[in-house]
Amino acid sequence: MFYSDLGQDFITSLLPDMEATLWIGLRWTAYERINKWTDNRELTYSNFHPLLVSRRLRIPENIFEEESHYHCALILNLQKSPFIGTWNFTSCSERHFVSLCQKYSEVKGRQTLQNASETVKYLNNLYKIIPKTLTWHGARKECLKNNMQLVSITDPYQQAFLSVQALLHNSSLWIGLFSQDDELNFGWSDGKRLHFSRWAETNGQLEDCVILDTDGFWKTADCNDNQPGAICYYSGNETEKEFKPLDSVKCPSPVLNTPWIPFQNCCYNFIITKNRHMATTLDEVHSKCQKLNPKSQILSIRDEKENNFVLEQLLYFNYMASWVMLGITYENNSLMWFDKTPLSYTHWRAGRPTIKSEKFLAGLSTDGFWDIKTFNVIEETLYFHQHSILACKIEMVDYKEEYNTTLPQFMPYEDGIYSVIQKKVTWYEALNICSQSGGHLASVHDQNGQLFLEDIVKRDGFPLWVGLSSHDGSESSFEWSDGSIFDYIPWKGQTSPGNCVLLDPKGTWTHEKCNSVKDGAICYKPTKSKKLSHLTYSSRCPAVKENGSRWIQYKGHCYTSDQALHSFSEAKKLCSKHDHSATIVSIKDEDENKFVSRLMRENNNITMRVWLGLSQHSVDQSWSWLDGSEVTFVKWENKSKSGIGKCSMLIASNETWKNVECEHGFGRVVCKMPLGPDYTSIAITVATLSILVLMVVLIWFVFQRHRLHLAGFSAVRYAQGVNEDEIMLPSFHD
Repeated sequence: MFYSDLGQDFITSLLPDMEATLWIGLRWTAYERINKWTDNRELTYSNFHPLLVSRRLRIPENIFEEESHYHCALILNLQKSPFIGTWNFTSCSERHFVSLCQKYSEVKGRQTLQNASETVKYLNNLYKIIPKTLTWHGARKECLKNNMQLVSITDPYQQAFLSVQALLHNSSLWIGLFSQDDELNFGWSDGKRLHFSRWAETNGQLEDCVILDTDGFWKTADCNDNQPGAICYYSGNETEKEFKPLDSVKCPSPVLNTPWIPFQNCCYNFIITKNRHMATTLDEVHSKCQKLNPKSQILSIRDEKENNFVLEQLLYFNYMASWVMLGITYENNSLMWFDKTPLSYTHWRAGRPTIKSEKFLAGLSTDGFWDIKTFNVIEETLYFHQHSILACKIEMVDYKEEYNTTLPQFMPYEDGIYSVIQKKVTWYEALNICSQSGGHLASVHDQNGQLFLEDIVKRDGFPLWVGLSSHDGSESSFEWSDGSIFDYIPWKGQTSPGNCVLLDPKGTWTHEKCNSVKDGAICYKPTKSKKLSHLTYSSRCPAVKENGSRWIQYKGHCYTSDQALHSFSEAKKLCSKHDHSATIVSIKDEDENKFVSRLMRENNNITMRVWLGLSQHSVDQSWSWLDGSEVTFVKWENKSKSGIGKCSMLIASNETWKNVECEHGFGRVVCKMPLGPDYTSIAITVATLSILVLMVVLIWFVFQRHRLHLAGFSAVRYAQGVNEDEIMLPSFHD
């Protein structure tokens, strides 16, 4: 049983080297208040862990099982936790250790030790109580005479043990805590960092030196006052004899508050208070932080080292706490820290969040990942509140300029404009989104380009797809989806599975499955348009179908391609769908080989691998074209044609061929068919002939009419068959 903080301290001082949890004599039903010990004595003092405040007791799952109706109490003995000795409740049916029993003494009243100064060992330290009236400076000199220091109290075990000593001596005792800046901050005289405290809730007038009072709490006193004694100690831990600060930053250590913990250039305060449940919004938590220190903000995390540090602090409470609340809010269509800086580093459990409102809370969990709890499920939100600790942070250096580098929507670099797809996509979906805006997935060709992309990903904070992939069924031949040459390898010793490449915020290039959903991608759009070769479109080629590619004439054939990847069997079906006479491309000479290669490079998408309609016979191992034509030209990448593949591909990037397994891997498809009849020329010829015929007929008709007209004019002037000499003239008479 415990009747006061001092009784608690005595029990706590016995806990080192015991188990993490031990039963104490409290047992009650889930339907009643806790008001008695198991020996029926009234419960006048309790020390339940602060995180238990407002936590609901579970209703018994089996109401017919009597033992399930009861809860029992444990005392916690968690190493490094500042709440060693506090109580928890759990099911009485669980198994825990019983290492402490109590028997009431027949002697009543407080007994004061009048013993002379004596040295006592506790854990690794030697302690000596000086029962002499001294000032603080006199006490320090007295300790130095004994080759000791005024005591530094650094953990709950030590505090509990020394509280009992002050009680037994019935006197307040000087300890090594003092202030050099008018009570703004306190530190230990031997140089140790103040990271544990037990200030009295009220102290009255603040002074520069500190005593451990008989009630077990720290109180300030005038350094020149006389106190009835002091505590000296000698540290048996060699590493603690000379304190070497890990961080140059000096954090506040005010009276009445938990000391701030330094890390890198920041100070942290983890709040475990009985009224912490009153702070349910970020504004309320921020208000609490401001009361601790006007320069403090609710917790933000800038990098992986800081994430690990906060996780380490959380694990001190991990028996009770599951999260540290993060100061993440949603404004201007994006997540940001409470101080308006962007999330330059994240560690979300489920990748890029899809939050689109302010109704959520975020926390760092005991496994180091960040979780989001929305207000949609009230029970989850309540559980999050009950199992979270609050944290405040002072950034001693102004990081706002460094971290206020919001990722621009468009980023120019060399001959391209880069942007980030900020949503969950597969590699193929990312490729399509980039191409819809006239761009490509990003490629890298030198170290500067690599550093540029790594900076983009670091600032975005999420793993992003880039344009590197392999589609021959292995990891042996990666290529850039924008058709550029694979002339620079941005990773070292990469062996992970997957045929597409992802870049994460740590700068690691990893191989992932192309169909896996990731947190976004990097696109770029060239600022200089590529000059395409002159392509000929002909009416002798098939008409363009809806959403289809145009057919292009080259010499005596028509060619078309699409933007998808296909297996060899799919490629054959695809061409026949375009036209019954179309087959996978055959190549007859060097000029045609160059034409098809150039066509693929100028209409690149994903890969430069192009299926050829060339296959090998199983019987005589000879090669033949699918359109039945004779093989008169080949351009094998390896002249010996090593390999067991019975199908073939054109590698458009270097205009060579390779033999491959027919159903192993994917490639682009070019379909080929003969030019159709030249209906336009025929029509023009027919029209021309028709016009000529019409003109001839018209000319003949005009000629005939003209001849007839001439004949009629002659009949008037001359009478046919009359001789001119026979014309009779009339005579005139007088």
